[in-house]
Amino acid sequence: MRTGICHCLALYDWKSDIDTKSFCDIAINVFHDNNKLPNLIKYESADGNRHSSRSLKRICKQTSAAHGTIQMYHTIEGYSQLIFGWNLNACKIDSDMRIITLGFGEFLSNLTLSYISRFVDSFASLSEFAYGMCYSRSFNLGPDLYAYGMITGQERTADEKLDEDRITAWLHDRINEKRHLKGYLRDVYPMNILSEKHLLREVDGQLLPEWIASDTARGTIRKIGIANWLWTVPNESLPNMQAILRSRGLTIVPPDPETSS
Repeated sequence: MRTGICHCLALYDWKSDIDTKSFCDIAINVFHDNNKLPNLIKYESADGNRHSSRSLKRICKQTSAAHGTIQMYHTIEGYSQLIFGWNLNACKIDSDMRIITLGFGEFLSNLTLSYISRFVDSFASLSEFAYGMCYSRSFNLGPDLYAYGMITGQERTADEKLDEDRITAWLHDRINEKRHLKGYLRDVYPMNILSEKHLLREVDGQLLPEWIASDTARGTIRKIGIANWLWTVPNESLPNMQAILRSRGLTIVPPDPETSS
């Protein structure tokens, strides 16, 4: 099983259409920036048919033919399952549950939030997003599946089962209640991409931006793009921020059992 930490960005439910060329311009820049050109593309054409290619020349031509959903990868040699077989990916899934993801493999051991925020700013300039986050996750746990609220099919300990319940809560909520559209956060992450509805939520009698600004340990928040805000949380503050917002009922992830009473 492949190990190592993967860093991912996930953006959900853009308000106005994002054309394929605009997405691909940003995505290909990510690949070029890391000297790992895409060697696999999967896309859906206007007639609804699905296609894939490994030829870089054909990939460059086919990005213009893609209609909505497009997935670009730099894969590792000899992989058996694509979920564990990439070093870098950029995907735009244009379905009922729209999502854009970037995945950076363990080759970027010195990856910083400021580096990823460059691409957050780029995507946020294309449209308003309902929500988003940046997170890190071990490759053997299927980091890109996490963005959808899914997990790999392996046996789990009791602690891992609790983690599984937290993860799948996101999938179930996006299918049913869709609370991220009403100002709820999935959880608190190192980077949180928020909408105006999130800013109207209150924490201990203060609007969320005021609550963040009232203590430097809570990180910083700034406006990005058309109508989004980026809340960046220091790693040392993350567990406390998660515990507070979970216990106040602002997250889709439920509070920990020992803190919920």
